[in-house]
Amino acid sequence: MIVKWGKNKFLVFFTVMLLFLLTANAAFAADWTKFQKDNVNSGVTTDNPPIDPNPNFVMTDLPNAGWNGTDIPPLVVNEGGVYYAYVFNSTPSDARIYKINCSDGTTPTGWTDGIIVDSDGGFQLGTPVISGTTLYLGVTEGNQNKLKKIENIASTPKVDTLIPISDSGQFNTPFVLDGNNLYFGLWNPPGTGKYYKVDLSSNTVTTFTPSVSGEGFYWAGVAIINDYLVFGGDKSKVYVVDKNTMSLLSSGSIKDIESNAAEIRSSICYNSSNSEIYFTDKGGFLWCYGIDNSGSLTYRWHAGIGYSTSTPVYDNGKIYVGRGNFSDGKIYCYNENGSKLWEYSTDGGVQSSPVIYCKGGNTYIYYTTNSASGKGYCLKDDGSSRTVVWIVPSSGGTYTVQGMAASGNYVVFGNDYGQIFMIRSNSDSGYDLNSDGSVNVQDIILVGQHFGESGTPGWSNFDINRDGKVDVLDMIAIGQYFTL
Repeated sequence: MIVKWGKNKFLVFFTVMLLFLLTANAAFAADWTKFQKDNVNSGVTTDNPPIDPNPNFVMTDLPNAGWNGTDIPPLVVNEGGVYYAYVFNSTPSDARIYKINCSDGTTPTGWTDGIIVDSDGGFQLGTPVISGTTLYLGVTEGNQNKLKKIENIASTPKVDTLIPISDSGQFNTPFVLDGNNLYFGLWNPPGTGKYYKVDLSSNTVTTFTPSVSGEGFYWAGVAIINDYLVFGGDKSKVYVVDKNTMSLLSSGSIKDIESNAAEIRSSICYNSSNSEIYFTDKGGFLWCYGIDNSGSLTYRWHAGIGYSTSTPVYDNGKIYVGRGNFSDGKIYCYNENGSKLWEYSTDGGVQSSPVIYCKGGNTYIYYTTNSASGKGYCLKDDGSSRTVVWIVPSSGGTYTVQGMAASGNYVVFGNDYGQIFMIRSNSDSGYDLNSDGSVNVQDIILVGQHFGESGTPGWSNFDINRDGKVDVLDMIAIGQYFTL
């Protein structure tokens, strides 16, 4: 049901907002600065990703060899109105961070050959994180684990080693930043991996060591919920750890519920509306647990979906997730009560974590496939059927284990060939509300005519930022794309 406020409020704001829109330098689109967007791995974008059948895209070729290339999602940041993708790409000889202009595929001054962060090379599976103008990451270089940073990424980049990490193992989880604290895990077979907290203000390290021998963390990123870290591990356990002391608060074994459960190699997605977490395991299940204010876990439900390392995404009462390794891929949609709503067979295994966007009552699912002809897809769900909107590239392709990043009008992903695809809508149709071919004050006026309406996010084209209400922020969003 739509609820209306007094529309005369629009008249109060309009003049001020118009002046603001024409003079503001700040961008209001959400930067994608970490794995699955934020610290709860929501994977939902409220920007304007491409939903038309023939989107524009540019492709940049980076060095690659064998299965090396780009195996983790890019990060996408708006710098002065220009969207840049930061890409962690590797070869057998070294690993580099590249900065690519999403509009034309070029690299800015200082980034032409990328920034070498690992002189040894090899697979890189730990997604970096950006805070302000600093990028943080971990590498194994010269048989030594190192935490590194690239400062001044918006101007003259400088790479430096923050601290060495004395433990052995691989940086195989996303890096997550909360205030001054950086969190990540190590995978160290057959030994036991640890989870780490690094206080960047003092470079002090605090660790959580599991009691289970041989435990390790591979793609198993944290969700930060209140004062807790929540993450899974290879021994089929879910952990809740105090984010300050790194002491264990509670845990649960999915093998106690399902004997066929296996390694948890997805990150944790948190649904704050129901205080629930979602994750998958390689044994073939999608899991839901409740978590209370004390950090205690309560099993809710699980569903058989097949082999999965995909981090689920929650949006509007539904959970979206992929399955498959190199083949037998599917996208699933489940109701939050655990009942399956639909499944869609794909052209390859979906190890990636989907990105979700809703507009005008439709849901768009962005994902990649990890097969010899792997590609990027946009799948539309109109509530009754599923239709592929676009496929990039239309032919060729290769193994694509990681998913997409979404910011502004772009979605970006890479593959084992080191090909980076930056895909953009052919139009600003999401902002050109009156379809006159221009984004201008007339579109703001249309928003004003619906000012104060509210409903379920995605119910109205005038709820530009999809927060459930038509207000000043929607006018600001249109102002970013003024063509006048």
